[in-house]
Amino acid sequence: MPWGFETSLTCLLVIMAISGVVSLKSRQVLSLQLVMGLILIIGFTMKWLPTEMVPMSKLVGIGVIAFNVLLIHTGTMIDLKLFINQKTLITFIGLSLLIKGIINLCVMSLLGLKSFALIGMGPLMGGGATAAIASNMLIKVNPEWSLFPWLVFMVQSLISVPFFIWSLKRDVRQKKDSESLNQLLNQPLNQSLGSKSFIQADRGLLNSEYRSTAYYLGLLMMLSLANQFVFGGLTGKLGIHIGVTALLVGFIAQKIGVIEKNPLLKSDAMGLLMIGLMSLMAMTISMTNLSGLMALMYPLVILSVTSVGGTFLVVRLLHSKFNYSFEYSLMVLTSCYIGMPIVNQIMMKTLDQMALKELDKEQYKGTQRMLFIRTNLLVYSVGSILVMNILMFFL
Repeated sequence: MPWGFETSLTCLLVIMAISGVVSLKSRQVLSLQLVMGLILIIGFTMKWLPTEMVPMSKLVGIGVIAFNVLLIHTGTMIDLKLFINQKTLITFIGLSLLIKGIINLCVMSLLGLKSFALIGMGPLMGGGATAAIASNMLIKVNPEWSLFPWLVFMVQSLISVPFFIWSLKRDVRQKKDSESLNQLLNQPLNQSLGSKSFIQADRGLLNSEYRSTAYYLGLLMMLSLANQFVFGGLTGKLGIHIGVTALLVGFIAQKIGVIEKNPLLKSDAMGLLMIGLMSLMAMTISMTNLSGLMALMYPLVILSVTSVGGTFLVVRLLHSKFNYSFEYSLMVLTSCYIGMPIVNQIMMKTLDQMALKELDKEQYKGTQRMLFIRTNLLVYSVGSILVMNILMFFL
């Protein structure tokens, strides 16, 4: 059978579907992107799959759309009040990530891998959008390294989910039947958000009954075009990626009522856009030969090891300074590297397997979900893009 559009599209979708099943079966330890990446690497290397399959599937075009609208979407979710009301948590996370970043940089610099430390820190704490931006920027600097951010994104869950699950279980057991758990469970769920604006009524250009998938995607693309028109020239001169200003545009648009928060979740298009985003990873893999891939393995392993070691060291040093338990601190930090909604799914499955009263279990899920929303916004969605853009200046 010739590898035309239909064959290529079907094959990629089947690979993604299989990867999703394996990821769920492994409780997200083996992430979708890791399984998918391994399948593609093996398939391309063994010549079982043609490298032309990815562009022929036409999914890359959807990936470009996803790349543009996801950053605007993320900007709409930024809530300054939410951060202001959580100063202790933000200080702990920020200081922890700073110290851990310095550890990574020092260790990898001693091994002659300084550039990979700078490249990897942003994608390590961010999602597919951060990896896509970093990869895109590297194509202009050093094309041979453009796969590295995607490789970091692939191993992200492998080096964080096991420790998150362990620390979550220990945190629950320590708080079980204690006053601290009772205080947590008696806390109103919306209060734990720290900001009423996070749950405010939707605002937008049209009433809710007129907001279709085309409305949301069209509006997001209009804002993306406005970002390119207003900031495109400026960002190029300053060396700032236009994705950074896209966050600002999304934030401002939401504040003035042009678009509501979380628009993609209401557009019924998030799944398709995620497929498109994964196709960008597939495209980069298809453009990298085996020798180029193997050259990136050593820095990837070193970054992963120093990241895990640095996390434990930082938690050991700082948890008592903020009156947090070791387990709670580790849970908070590792949740930053997983992101929503995956971290929430892992938490719910883990708690369902524990011997807790049903009411306590549901209350704990609700309050901890608010914690993960905060860490996701602070690090995974926004912070990673800003950090990545700053560190790229030093390459």
